Amino acid sequence: MTEIEKNEVTPGERVFRVFNILFFVLFTVVCLYPFYYLFINSISSNTLSANGEINWLPKSIHWSNYTAVLGLEGLSTATLISVARTVLGTALTVMASAFLGFMFTQPNLWHRKFWYRFIVITMYFNAGIIPMFITMKNLGLTNTFWVYVLPAIVQPFNIILVKTFIESIPRSLQEAAEIDGAGIVTIFFKIILPSCTPILATVAIFSAVGQWNSFQDTLIYITDPNCQIKCNSEDSSM
Repeated sequence: MTEIEKNEVTPGERVFRVFNILFFVLFTVVCLYPFYYLFINSISSNTLSANGEINWLPKSIHWSNYTAVLGLEGLSTATLISVARTVLGTALTVMASAFLGFMFTQPNLWHRKFWYRFIVITMYFNAGIIPMFITMKNLGLTNTFWVYVLPAIVQPFNIILVKTFIESIPRSLQEAAEIDGAGIVTIFFKIILPSCTPILATVAIFSAVGQWNSFQDTLIYITDPNCQIKCNSEDSSM
């Protein structure tokens, strides 16, 4: 059989490629249409948009909606707070999840099973909004920037993900480092952390999306109307 005959595409392969391309093109359109829909409605007549008459093409195009949004008081500060809590909260959550997930794999950790179960059980039991608000108030976190970051650092689900991933790493790597005199901190930063890049990227995405989309905590914990902008901007600059 010649090289040309080996590389010849059969009719069945051509049909498969056509359907494969059509499927992914359709899938891409389905994914992008919601963003396109929001955009064309935002620049179309508000009346037509409210009546559901804008589906494919914009009508009575105007930009007053964007002008009104950009003119909102405190928009720049709100954007800064959202970016700050997303970046800082994600970084702290990833580091806490990585370190706790690593420590829960160490047989020498004092009462390891107890502390692991103590954290995991919080996934199934929640005190509710009122006790949580009272706790945050007693800790002095209400009306501050840190109420967005500190309560979200320890996430049981993320810790379980990291712990499971670390358990798949050969134990011999840590044992070899221990023989060379490496301590827990050295092993964590120089061996475990570089090996956990895939799962840490996953945790980072989960945390960043959660922080960026979160809005209810502001409604609950920022109780002073005059502090929603001033207190947050002051705390974020600390």
